[in-house]
Amino acid sequence: MIKAVIFDFDLTLVNSLWQKLRMLWRFSRENNVNFIKILFSLQKIFGTPARELAKQHSPYSAKETMQKYKQNFIETERFAKFTGKNLLKELKKRKIKTGIISNELKDCILYSLRKHRVKVNVVLSTEKTDKVKPHPYLLLKAMKTLKVKPSEVLYVGDHPKDIKMGRRAKVKTIALINILHGARRLKREKPTYLIRKIDEVLDIL
Repeated sequence: MIKAVIFDFDLTLVNSLWQKLRMLWRFSRENNVNFIKILFSLQKIFGTPARELAKQHSPYSAKETMQKYKQNFIETERFAKFTGKNLLKELKKRKIKTGIISNELKDCILYSLRKHRVKVNVVLSTEKTDKVKPHPYLLLKAMKTLKVKPSEVLYVGDHPKDIKMGRRAKVKTIALINILHGARRLKREKPTYLIRKIDEVLDIL
């Protein structure tokens, strides 16, 4: 019996592609960085913790970069579509616990949840740990917080690293196909299920 469903955030619960493109365009314009070069790194960007991206691309200190990033996120949040909003509400009705594990900054995730009036039981970000996806550390931590066993958990993500993390934590995984990661690439990681729309999670339950 599934007692908890834990999600990735970007491109899983939230279709944030246009938001992130807007954020990257603003960053490239303000810091004289080639936007086309950034576009070619888009797949890597979505799978990399924010603080690592800051080290690699930002001319500011880590603290300044995170502050600018958060402000940029808030100002562009309207370009993101919270596709998992109804799903989270339905899971709550069914008394199924929910969580989020993401490379996105925790403050940004919490801002989005408040704006869309959605609640989850636990939010964990890779921003303060070196044990990032596909390391299972945060997923194991989330399960401990939710007081559930691996056999009682579904983990949903759009990136190959999400599926690897789920398998390493010995939970059932759902891979969500999107424009950056197609069915063929995700199938190579052997997810338990493969879906095209986030609401299909309910069909699996």
